[in-house]
Amino acid sequence: MKIEERIKEQISVYQTVRYVRWCERSGSSRPLLLDSANGQDCVMHCTQIKRRGMGIFMEIYIHKMNDYLKGSVKVDLKIANNDWNDFNNDISWFIKPNDIVTITETSKGRDFFKFSDSFTRIYPVLSELLKKARVTNVQVNNKPYQLLGWSDHEGNSFGWLVRPPAVDINKPLCNEHKLLLTYFGGITERWNETEISWLLNLNSALTLEDAEEGFQGWENYIADVSNDEDFESYINPNDYIAFAFEANGNMTLYHKNNSSLIMLAHDHCFEHITPLDGYPEYTIYRINDCPDLVAWVEEVAKQEIIRLIG
Repeated sequence: MKIEERIKEQISVYQTVRYVRWCERSGSSRPLLLDSANGQDCVMHCTQIKRRGMGIFMEIYIHKMNDYLKGSVKVDLKIANNDWNDFNNDISWFIKPNDIVTITETSKGRDFFKFSDSFTRIYPVLSELLKKARVTNVQVNNKPYQLLGWSDHEGNSFGWLVRPPAVDINKPLCNEHKLLLTYFGGITERWNETEISWLLNLNSALTLEDAEEGFQGWENYIADVSNDEDFESYINPNDYIAFAFEANGNMTLYHKNNSSLIMLAHDHCFEHITPLDGYPEYTIYRINDCPDLVAWVEEVAKQEIIRLIG
């Protein structure tokens, strides 16, 4: 088997870093910074490893180094992290050439998250899911994220890339959303997700930066389709906050005053939604057995927690 095939099947750059770190502890001071400026240093360090009887890891490390150097991606690897590796393999478009990425040590969710009694009472399933996570702080071009990883019954990792908790909530969100953002900043990406997840195909969900009033430009579409059916739309878009955004323009919104849900779905094959009273197909829907924002968040958490080991 060729060395390239071994690399793809067996070894990640993060596994290799553990061996490099072992050599650091034995006396070397080479940096673990992957970029064009330090490329030669890393290759020289790996040559030293080869002379110590670890040639395969030297070749693998150089191979992976070259992958990074081609895109001029700089990654400060402070710890081996399989969740980050799996995330990047599945969501390969997220990190772009010239991005600067910093990854810090992974913590257990039970140690990392400190929820209030009101949070765990309102969001019990989400609280338990987050407590079971592996949490890694990540920065991409100085923008902070948290990588939340879990393992399923087959030992495969899956998880979310989320924003950190919001510090200044300056939008007219409902109280339940504000409470959520105090401890959990919302979801931007996922890896190894299932087909049944309500997060499937979403660009983001629950984040402060994306949450906005109204139909996000779909007002005329709703009015036109409704008029074609001799129906007058009675939903005031300005009463609602859009918080979950599908790539095709579908979105889920809650009412500012009571957090009741609607979904705007102009293009879908969902089986868990029903047209809102009077509205034609492919306009405004209610989500079956999911009356409000809290129910939506808890259902998403349930869909993930049933995948966990133990």
